[in-house]
Amino acid sequence: IEGEMQKFGVPVTKCTNARSFLRNLNIFLLERQKAEHTYFDMIESDFSERMDFTRQQIRAYEDLLKKNQQLTEYLEVLALSKSYVLGLHEQALGYQRPNMSRSMIIEESLDARGIRLSFLAGVINTEDVFRFKRMLFRVTRGNTWTVMHDLSRDAYNPDFINLEGLLHRTAFVVIYHGGEHLGNVLGKVCESFNAVTFGLPEDDFGFYKREEEVLGMMKGQEEMIKVTRREIDEQLRYFANPKL
Repeated sequence: IEGEMQKFGVPVTKCTNARSFLRNLNIFLLERQKAEHTYFDMIESDFSERMDFTRQQIRAYEDLLKKNQQLTEYLEVLALSKSYVLGLHEQALGYQRPNMSRSMIIEESLDARGIRLSFLAGVINTEDVFRFKRMLFRVTRGNTWTVMHDLSRDAYNPDFINLEGLLHRTAFVVIYHGGEHLGNVLGKVCESFNAVTFGLPEDDFGFYKREEEVLGMMKGQEEMIKVTRREIDEQLRYFANPKL
């Protein structure tokens, strides 16, 4: 329990005068007018129940922070990839016709030209970037274009950094000309580096809608994070405060 207090910044108050504590304890036990062992049984039961509840709250809190981390990274990946996905699609099209959505134009034009631009986007630990890019080059024989962007620690919930010791993270977008087989190969490369990958929309409205969805989920999670943190702090302060 003391380790959890230190992790969450709750000061631990320790007994500085053992004699005074024992004297106060004896007075308290006499005033209870009950068998002494019942008091210690009560303390043990109360401690066990509170500790179980606190651990549940801490697990829920850490899960919320990790989910918030993934949504934060997804938002960063969407921002990085948007200009490349939309820009390269437009370059491949070369024209637009009225009354057609961007996705319809992309589908028709790329089918006609035999061009298939595919995108794989996600986040990886920064320390793995060099080996990751080298592996991509090897498995595709250089037939990919990879964009990398180091993520700022300021983008993350500060509690996640404090609790998890966040590693430096880098967002990436891999652009390649190939079908399902090459996509599966690249997916396995990402898995081997424990990279987290995200799906990408195809048009402006798709990006706007996805960003709004992610922001909405983050807003709901942040409120739950605050409520759970307050409950944890309250429980830990109970353990920290002297009872006699």
